[in-house]
Amino acid sequence: MLSGSMIGWYANNKSAKAFYLTNSGDRIVERNLYLPKSNWDNWENDKKIFISPEGIETIIENEFVPKPYLIFFPDGQNSGGVLNIEFDSELYTIQIDKNGTIKTKYERY
Repeated sequence: MLSGSMIGWYANNKSAKAFYLTNSGDRIVERNLYLPKSNWDNWENDKKIFISPEGIETIIENEFVPKPYLIFFPDGQNSGGVLNIEFDSELYTIQIDKNGTIKTKYERY
């Protein structure tokens, strides 16, 4: 996401949103940011966990958290992290590295 601005990605169980951020990390709500259609709303009833690069696990629940899960920087890098989505008998992992490379995998358990 190259925009010349910092962008924060937020999510709850029902939807994902993105906002431009100030240099101090606050949302700029008056600048709309469009996100393309995704499968996020199909996963409403599935457990979702975001793991920060520091290893902090956060369960994504019904409310938006005040801080973004991911931050995209003007130079093209991002804060990185791992998103795990737990289905009935599968784990879908989306790994996002700081340079924007995305790796996905399914595991059965």
